[in-house]
Amino acid sequence: IRMFKLITRLLVVLAFSWAGSASAIPITDTVTLDGKEWAQPADFTGISWNTIFAVCGAGPCIGNLIVPFRFKYEMDGWTWASNAQVQSLFNTFTGRNDTAPTLFTEAYSEWAPAVLAVFDSSFSPGFGSDYVAGWTSSLDAYGRGYLPFVRDDNGDRPDLGGGDDEVSTKRTNFVFQQFESAGAWFVRDAKPVPTPATLALFGLALACMWITRRKRGAKVSLF
Repeated sequence: IRMFKLITRLLVVLAFSWAGSASAIPITDTVTLDGKEWAQPADFTGISWNTIFAVCGAGPCIGNLIVPFRFKYEMDGWTWASNAQVQSLFNTFTGRNDTAPTLFTEAYSEWAPAVLAVFDSSFSPGFGSDYVAGWTSSLDAYGRGYLPFVRDDNGDRPDLGGGDDEVSTKRTNFVFQQFESAGAWFVRDAKPVPTPATLALFGLALACMWITRRKRGAKVSLF
């Protein structure tokens, strides 16, 4: 047993050493909705509220964020979402106008599978349930961090009272603890995708610039 603990500690040290020395990578697995781009909360599973706060404060992130046993992520340009921002995201799926913190359940909903179709599951405790959950930058009156989540029951076990899907911005946990089954919610403004018309105008402008320079070059060469 002592040898097993020693090996475990050594692996943890090596993992953190690797994460600290490895180059940071950009966040590419994202979900874009209503002009906002969301990172996958599951990519930050196991990280503590305090660890995120050291890089992102109460909002805009500056620097890199090391996620244990995963990667070092480039966080510049991302914002650690508030509980209210995540509630607005959830409202997009539910069609409701709830205000955080709140809890809503619905049997065999359409919105829970829709959320889990675009956001990776943070964890699956069994009985057909899937969760996507994560820390926000918001704290309650007792200094606990909010952990909003969506649970898709899948309706696989109605004999156990299944079928009730759940969306919540009420759950909290103490910030000094790591929450192994949750990640974090990060958001930024989505970059506009050029339309075909915009690309055509851009190409025309480049062509005009090229023709103008050619004409100027021709005039100079006459003297």
